[in-house]
Amino acid sequence: MAFAHRQQLLIIGVVILCAMVGATSVLAMTYYGQAISTQNEMNSQMAYLQSVINQLESEKAQLQTEVYQLQQEKAQLEAQIEALQTNNTELSSQIETLTDKNNQLQAEIDGLQSRIAILNDYIDDLRKRLWMR
Repeated sequence: MAFAHRQQLLIIGVVILCAMVGATSVLAMTYYGQAISTQNEMNSQMAYLQSVINQLESEKAQLQTEVYQLQQEKAQLEAQIEALQTNNTELSSQIETLTDKNNQLQAEIDGLQSRIAILNDYIDDLRKRLWMR
């Protein structure tokens, strides 16, 4: 009887062990299926992200090219501004010089007109004297 009882316990143990192995196999297959699905989804997401990264890198390269071109344009404009400022300074100086010269000439004209007026008065006076005689 002890042998039969042991045999029954052994059979029950083997059945439980088989059931556990079966359950573990089912769980393993389920988890394996989920892992494969998750891996496929991750691979899909990685491919998408890589395409986004490639697109962003392409846009970055284009923007860097634009930045370089704009910096070149800015440098050209700054050079033009500097040249114009230099020209403006020179022209302002010339304007001051010409204004001073104009003022001097106007003063000379005013002086000459004054002398002409005096000479005209003198001539008129001489004519009057000449006719009085």
